[in-house]
Amino acid sequence: MPLAEEEVKSVSIAEGETGSKPEAPFETKSVVAVGEQEDDGCQTIEEIIEEAKGVLQAEPLETALAADMLLMLDEKVSPSITKELLSSTKIGQIVNKLKSAESPDVSTRAKMIIEKWKMIIKAPSTTSAGEGQTAAEQQTAQQSESSARKRPLPQASAAADSFEPAVHPLTHDSVYEGKMTKQDKRNRFRSILFKSFVEGFAQDQIHMVDKVQLDNLIAEVETALWDYHVTKKNNQNDYTSQLRSIKSNLADKKNPEFNSALYMGGISVEDLPTMSSVEMASDAKKQERKKAQKDALEACQSDWDLRNVKRAKGQFPCGKCKSDNTTYVQMQTRSSDEPMTTYVSCQNCGNRWKF
Repeated sequence: MPLAEEEVKSVSIAEGETGSKPEAPFETKSVVAVGEQEDDGCQTIEEIIEEAKGVLQAEPLETALAADMLLMLDEKVSPSITKELLSSTKIGQIVNKLKSAESPDVSTRAKMIIEKWKMIIKAPSTTSAGEGQTAAEQQTAQQSESSARKRPLPQASAAADSFEPAVHPLTHDSVYEGKMTKQDKRNRFRSILFKSFVEGFAQDQIHMVDKVQLDNLIAEVETALWDYHVTKKNNQNDYTSQLRSIKSNLADKKNPEFNSALYMGGISVEDLPTMSSVEMASDAKKQERKKAQKDALEACQSDWDLRNVKRAKGQFPCGKCKSDNTTYVQMQTRSSDEPMTTYVSCQNCGNRWKF
């Protein structure tokens, strides 16, 4: 019996019935530690990347899901990105392909992530190079890099009064006052690019743009064009043509995403000299061009079918010359549940129509 009483007492102590103080803190601390370990070990960087690869390589691409996944990559992977990780996972190549995505949200985020990763990978060499600089030079470089990274990203959906104005806010009447060259032609082009940027930028958010930064950006853009087309390629015509293409897209009020991406760094200045007008165009313009191409292909197909397919005669009189000397052919140009399209050609006057 005494042995049984001791067993009951030991069980009571283990269950905390005696109010023993050394046990409770130990148990509470153990639970928290386990919880924290489960949260931290939920997903590794490699697992996040593999999940992102599955979404970003999907056919067709789900725009909203891809944009969210790019945001997750930026938040969780960017701080730990290394050259070895990019090489082993190939995630850089996958994100880089999305720079030309039709969705401006996806393409802009992809471009910004790639530029950010490039800066992170190059950071060690930049640090070592700065060792030979004076303290004043290093401070100036750090301030310049910090101001470039803090360029505000305009968002058309947000109210204008929800943003803080820039240090040197841009206005509708602002003119280019940045660096000048010794050539009047180049200086005139810089002023034109600046004016086009102001015209095409979202007018309710123009105060978000810092004029000094924009002056520097325009100078960088024109210099990049000159160095590539004139200094390297010795081709003045290509320099002028590419500059006019950039000017047109900057001034396009229907394409504010191009201005925002260029100002934010989503579009690299180094890419502009070789960027095609198709890549610069707005999402609406790209859809319009696709539709025009599709219509042209359908027209070519219709002409081929009318020349090579056996035609029925005389069923549809010509509305122009009233002749019954007509031929027609029917083709399934739309979805299978839609009626066929009938193409009619008058052999008497050449009139053609479809319905």
